[in-house]
Amino acid sequence: TAVANALLRPGLMIVSEVLVAGALLALLFAAQPAMTGVAIAVFAVVGFTFHALVRGPIVRMGSSYRFHNGLMLKWITQSVGAIKLVKILHRERYFSEAVARHSEPYARTAAVAQFLQVLPRLVIEVVAVLAMLGMVLIVVWGVEDRNAIIPLLGLFGAAAFRIMPSASRILIAVQQFSFATPALKAIRDDLALVPASAAADAVAAPRLAAPLPFAREIRFEGVRFRYRAATDDALRGVDL
Repeated sequence: TAVANALLRPGLMIVSEVLVAGALLALLFAAQPAMTGVAIAVFAVVGFTFHALVRGPIVRMGSSYRFHNGLMLKWITQSVGAIKLVKILHRERYFSEAVARHSEPYARTAAVAQFLQVLPRLVIEVVAVLAMLGMVLIVVWGVEDRNAIIPLLGLFGAAAFRIMPSASRILIAVQQFSFATPALKAIRDDLALVPASAAADAVAAPRLAAPLPFAREIRFEGVRFRYRAATDDALRGVDL
């Protein structure tokens, strides 16, 4: 799931939007190379600057999101798995507070991440409107035959309505890459811990495991367990 959300969907979005925007830009470049080149340069500078400004915060939010999401699911799983003991020992408040410690920063991080995913569209629209306004001013002040330039402005305006969504989706996909970087690094680190021989065995055909060698029984004596941050043992002196 992490790989699909972090790589496949954003990658496919970038490829499809680059193809659409590239075809429209090729049409504009054939009609007016100079003006199209200036527009591409402006959007490229704005896009790279915006990404450079938000990449650091997005990566940190991705790390915080992964950390709190993992611990929140851990506490929920433990509380549900041991629901009988939780009710008997009256530990409901302990588990609810543990989940709340991570659910609140998790929700804040998700909200800010959603806001940053909307922000590229607003930035692209503002830049596009300013660019169109600059083109109109150039035409009004520097071209004598203004009637001849009106169809060209109409072509640029119609193309902008399709290029703007493509540019914003590309920036959103790049942000999704940055947001998922901590999760991808964690997957890479986990895979690096697996020896090459173990990975080869996992790909090979399954083999039957050898039976456990014990004569009569498996015995546990004096088992104890304490939850993290707890002051008392939940289990103590358990013999099985």
